[in-house]
Amino acid sequence: MILRRLLSPALVTLLAALLVLGVVLARAGWDVNDIIRPGTQFTQNDPAGSEGYDGQFFYAIARYADPQEAAQYLDVPAYRYQRILLPLLARGLSFGNASLLAWMLPALALAAHLAGVQLLGQLLQGWGHSRWYALGYGLLLGCVLSIRLALPETLAFGLVIAAVWCEQRGRSPLARLLLSLAVFAKETALLFVAAQGLSYLFARRWRDAAGLAAAVGLPMVAFRVWLLGQFGSMGFGLGGANATGLEWIPFAGWWRIGEYSPVWMLAVGLLYLPSIFLPTLWGLWAGARGWLRERADFSALALLGHAAVMPFMPLALYIEPYGAVRLAVGLQLAALLFAGRHGVRRVLAYGVLFTLMSLWLFVPD
Repeated sequence: MILRRLLSPALVTLLAALLVLGVVLARAGWDVNDIIRPGTQFTQNDPAGSEGYDGQFFYAIARYADPQEAAQYLDVPAYRYQRILLPLLARGLSFGNASLLAWMLPALALAAHLAGVQLLGQLLQGWGHSRWYALGYGLLLGCVLSIRLALPETLAFGLVIAAVWCEQRGRSPLARLLLSLAVFAKETALLFVAAQGLSYLFARRWRDAAGLAAAVGLPMVAFRVWLLGQFGSMGFGLGGANATGLEWIPFAGWWRIGEYSPVWMLAVGLLYLPSIFLPTLWGLWAGARGWLRERADFSALALLGHAAVMPFMPLALYIEPYGAVRLAVGLQLAALLFAGRHGVRRVLAYGVLFTLMSLWLFVPD
């Protein structure tokens, strides 16, 4: 009985995440730099050096209080600074200690993820489903990568889940605050903000719609103006230094990989088929159908919005699987929220099965 009470999707997620982090760190001699992945191209200003990965940019923003000093270690400063929440929290909780800071980034990503899994389980229970379906999000490959590489996806979407949880309990002002914070964790949370705003408008909740616009819009505009003053740019973009533009033909970003390597196109296609292509096609159909039945349905609007954007992902994201599966987290979370609210249990079950089948792709790295 005690064991049954202790077991939960959040606990299983915690154990899985600790196992992954343990394997990664043990192979690296317990060097946290293997999580942050700094590259000499940016840390040593060596144009011919290694690139590293995105965690190094969050570390630099958290490490240096002066934005101009931090900018020396960033590829596109304004673009990186728009995701300020994770490094800001890491700096505050580590009291500026550089050694502790490197560990704080993945710790915060993990803590936010556990909170998100716990609240998602409660949401699913409230809709009449088993809380264990939350493992479809808890063990999601993109979320595991976010923790392993000290990135902001789990923080952003943990805040989105918390906002949905609050909205379901009639705490709309708190939900709006959480959505505003989510945007400062990662700008892709704006798709959930748009879905919530449209939901208010279709329900003729004019005051709530205005409140959401103010809660998210005013801080965001003020921050973008600050970015312009600091770096000469408002930070809008589709990626860092190697970003490419949106594609105009659906899924052309994946197809164009064949111009460089047909083998790689087919290899990543095996990963993208269950994680991106099928959820996108189902999301377009199910989201549109759900919205037509109930115009103010937040879950349908969120699913439809994410599914409408995913086909036009840039080539640069398709080439790099880590970036693609991390971007797909929003779509997959929207699918789980829709399936939970509308009782599509086969989609909830698919989410759990897919995560269990795909985790092996990550662990060896």
